Amino acid sequence: MRLALIFHLPGIFDTGGAERLLRFLEKEHRVRAFVCGTMGRTALWDSGLEGVEVRGERPSQLLREVEGEVEAAILALHALSPRKAHALCWHLLRLSGFSKPLVEVDTGGGQVVPWSEGGRELALSLARGLGLSLSDPPRFGEVLWREGGRKCRRVLGVDPGDYVLVGGRVVGRAKGEEVVLVEEGGRLVEVRGVELKQGALERLGRVELEGLKVDTTPSLRFTPWTPRRRIQRGRGVVFVDHAGYQVYELVEGAEGAVTVGDDTSAVVGDLLSRTGKPVIALTDGDADGLLRGGEWAEGSLVLRVRNDDEAGRRVLREVFGGRRRVERGLEEVKGKILSLLEGEILERREVPNT
Repeated sequence: MRLALIFHLPGIFDTGGAERLLRFLEKEHRVRAFVCGTMGRTALWDSGLEGVEVRGERPSQLLREVEGEVEAAILALHALSPRKAHALCWHLLRLSGFSKPLVEVDTGGGQVVPWSEGGRELALSLARGLGLSLSDPPRFGEVLWREGGRKCRRVLGVDPGDYVLVGGRVVGRAKGEEVVLVEEGGRLVEVRGVELKQGALERLGRVELEGLKVDTTPSLRFTPWTPRRRIQRGRGVVFVDHAGYQVYELVEGAEGAVTVGDDTSAVVGDLLSRTGKPVIALTDGDADGLLRGGEWAEGSLVLRVRNDDEAGRRVLREVFGGRRRVERGLEEVKGKILSLLEGEILERREVPNT
């Protein structure tokens, strides 16, 4: 059978489940394996697993692209809870319109779930071969509805205390399991069941509720990992103010990066530490702690300012000329930033060269 195997989230690589599943499937099937997303790609890098294609688009887009080439698809992950794994598969089917069998393999919950007609035989084979249990897909009930002129969407798989990310940006933390997004006139006007961050909704801009990417998690990487190092050289400096799906493409070939925001800086700094590329991080101390245990490359500089968004806008305008990349050396960019923000820097921390 021709299969598309999509690995999602970092835990499936960190625990060794990705390699085990891929090798099992390759014995009897023709498999194209993929990974999407920044953290999953980083975990693949750390694992050293070969034979997995890296893609920049969302899993739903990927499924649409490969549907004509395969007979079935598998979404493989190591989730924090079965409800989170089920929610991801439910949305994957809804957004992709994939018409062939889709099977969920969750090594965290120890379950295999056939989500589409015709997938039970494949699911049973996977459950038996991997020592997992076979389960039926749950019913989530009403997820999308209208209240007058407003659109509402219930967020699935939420646990109390989860960070709620909308379009990759943290908007707050869940108070319980019931979270509802409310959109009116193309803008998110309310998030029920969430302790919102100040100004979080205003920063989102226009949204399309049905296709909006929403994640809920206590941490971007909750399984232990060991970074794999390989020094790479580059030229030019990139500006990163949002650690979304395209971070790798943005920083590719650069000498280093300027990052804006505590959590974005932590994610990008940890990513680039694997290749020895420093970052100049603009932070203001309001970190959510989405990534714990990350590292920085030698030569990185972490600056704490009063308002990192405002400082970032000034640096983008006056140092980068409004562009996302400049062909200057990192030390030159660092000097210009220190001069520009003189008097605004509350604290500076340098990662020393060894």
